[in-house]
Amino acid sequence: MRTPYITQHCGSERRSKRKVIVEDCFISLAAIVIVALFSIPVIALEVPHHVVISEVYVNAIDEYNSEWIELYNPTDQEINISRWKINTKAYQPDATIPSPVTIPPHGFYLIGDKNWNPDNSSWCTPDHRENITLGNTDSWINLTNSTGAPIDTVGWGSATINETLSFSINPQQNKSIERISLSENHAPCQDTGNNSFDFFLQDTPTPMNSSSSKAPAFYNFSLSVDKEVETVLQNKNATYLITINNTGDVTDSYTLSVDNSDNANIAVLNVSEVVNLSKSSSRSVELNVSNPMPGTFRVNVTVASRGNISLSDSVNTTTYVGQSPVVLPECSLKGYLLMICVLSVVLVASVLRMRKDIEKW
Repeated sequence: MRTPYITQHCGSERRSKRKVIVEDCFISLAAIVIVALFSIPVIALEVPHHVVISEVYVNAIDEYNSEWIELYNPTDQEINISRWKINTKAYQPDATIPSPVTIPPHGFYLIGDKNWNPDNSSWCTPDHRENITLGNTDSWINLTNSTGAPIDTVGWGSATINETLSFSINPQQNKSIERISLSENHAPCQDTGNNSFDFFLQDTPTPMNSSSSKAPAFYNFSLSVDKEVETVLQNKNATYLITINNTGDVTDSYTLSVDNSDNANIAVLNVSEVVNLSKSSSRSVELNVSNPMPGTFRVNVTVASRGNISLSDSVNTTTYVGQSPVVLPECSLKGYLLMICVLSVVLVASVLRMRKDIEKW
């Protein structure tokens, strides 16, 4: 008579196990999705250290006389581009920059068709004119230096030569392909190494040559702290290392300030300013926090750019100050030990005396 019960019990147990397995699968799937989402790479928007192809006009109305390639120097150093070459899908090389030619910091250089007859009469004159053949669809342009080393590449449509992926659109007539700017009113120089991320379709092409106004300097920085929380004893320092990294394209200086909202007895930086930090360089400063009484002390540090006064960032720290343990003076400790020894002797003597008394009884 117990068999049905056992069968039912076993079936229930199997269903329970299936439920657990299904739940585990859902949990595992959710974990994978979360990890995937948080593992999406972050594109670092830093200023390139080289000349970039900043804009190209490939599908001209006048194909033989109005195509152009714009170069830009995003660095704070003059760059010699003498004898550099423009390679295209049609010819390698397609054009050679004469010598001597340099691009100043934040300056442009324009290469256009030899018999320049621009589609837009307001366009500036190219710095160098030579017959160039830019494919309208699924094509590419590559810039190499005088030794043949690659400097920059842009591909569009389904071009197989590119940086990671081509810009997906073949531009219509009278439109250009332009790099994205790193910030508002800044020159087009975003370079993540992926053409599909770095370019957009420009409805109003505007070529710039060496006589055009220089692009404004790009100020930017990142801020980090080695730890956000530390626990210390009373009157002991919690030390935080704060690092400023200049991610702009020019040298900059920074002012640092401390917000000690919980009134820690000590909340000080070892410096109050960082001066002349060159681009792509970093510098670290120390923040020390301590207090004579236990408590929680939040201290924030703000860093402000001097080159761009609207640019600032902050890091937050929290210091927990705990009660210091009571430490007996050395002389007192010896006294306590001596007292314990005496009491032990007295206790042993008392026990022996009691034992003798018991034996008498």
